[in-house]
Parts: sequence; structure tokens; C-alpha cells
Amino acid sequence: RLCYELNRYSADLDFWFIKRVNAASYFKRLKEFLNSQYELTDAKMKFYTLLFEIRAGDYPKRLKIEIRKKKTPCDFQERIAFSKYSTTQVIMKAHTLEQTMKNKIEAALDRSEIRDYFDMEFLIRQGVKLKAPKRKLRMLIQKVKKIDPHHPVVYAAAGTSELPYLKKYVPSLDIIGINDYGSALMVQSGWQRQDFGKPYLMTEFGQLTGDQGLVDR
Repeated sequence: RLCYELNRYSADLDFWFIKRVNAASYFKRLKEFLNSQYELTDAKMKFYTLLFEIRAGDYPKRLKIEIRKKKTPCDFQERIAFSKYSTTQVIMKAHTLEQTMKNKIEAALDRSEIRDYFDMEFLIRQGVKLKAPKRKLRMLIQKVKKIDPHHPVVYAAAGTSELPYLKKYVPSLDIIGINDYGSALMVQSGWQRQDFGKPYLMTEFGQLTGDQGLVDR
């Protein structure tokens, strides 16, 4: 959230080891450090994670920190973590948006937290495609329908270029949303060529802009 300006508060702070470490030794040293700086309300060395819970003296809520013990391959990059409510900035290694999407898909399949779907929508708005094996995408849609059986599941695609992928891998979508700036007739033509057999919705539409060759008058 602090690295990519996600507009919601985090329930906890999640970390992953990027190199092999002695988990027991790391747990002991981090526990001592956190205890010296904050009120340490919980500290456990669990099977898969190191878990800490801290609270600052001038703030009533507790913050949970969870560190995955297993080193797993992941894509990350250096980012600046900051908040508009603070003057402190921290350079840290953070998952890329594409890696975050993979993590969110796995989390959504493993639990029933609406924040995972909120985060996936944010990532899609940042241009990250919802890509996963067909089986997982189907399971994801089934999970959404189980959480909210009274509304259709809609995915908004950027133009018509994603339609072949959606038809092949996510046929269980109820409605396809399309964001397009230009010609609604071309969208209609592209839709008919795919022969989805279900409705589509123009979720965004507008005229061509100056940077697309249209002269401003």
C-alpha cells in the first residue's frame, strides 16, 4: 500500500525472505529489537511464518507483522514507501505489481477476505492483467459467486485485445466489460467475431484524445 499508493489501510505487514537465513536466530534478534522500540504484545515462531504484534505508546491499535520463513522465488524491485501523514520515507524491496497480483490470486483462493478482490481491482486499474492458469481463474470466479451470489461477475478489459484470452481461459464470467476510447462500432465488431454468447458492457468510453492523433479545435 505504501509503495504503490493503494487506497486502503493494511491489516498487517507481510514480508518474505529473499535469501536463506536461520529463522530461529532471526526471530530472536527481531524480537529483542521490537521489544526495545515498541510494546510487544505477541511473538510466535509458527510453522510457516514468524509472527509479531506490536503497539506504539501513543497509538491504541496493534500492528501485526508476518514474515514467511520459506524462501520462494519472486519478482521484486526497490520502491520508496511513504505516507501523506508522515515525513518519513523508506527505500525497500517490494514485490512488483505483477507479483502482487499472483499473491492476491493465491490469497483469494485460500481465504474469503473482500480486501483481496479490492486489491485485484486496484492492480487491474494499474494495467496489470488478471492472468493465472484456467483452473485457478475458474475457481476464483466460483469463490466470488459464493461470497456474493446475488450479483454477476464482471471483468473490465482494456479494449478488445483481451477478448480471445478471456474466452479461452475465463468463460464462466457473466458479463465482459470493455473500456475503449475511440469507436464503439469497432468494439461491437470485435465482440461479434469472438462469439461469446453472453452480454458485454461498455464500462468506459470516450472520444479519441490529442495524443492519439486527433487535432484539438
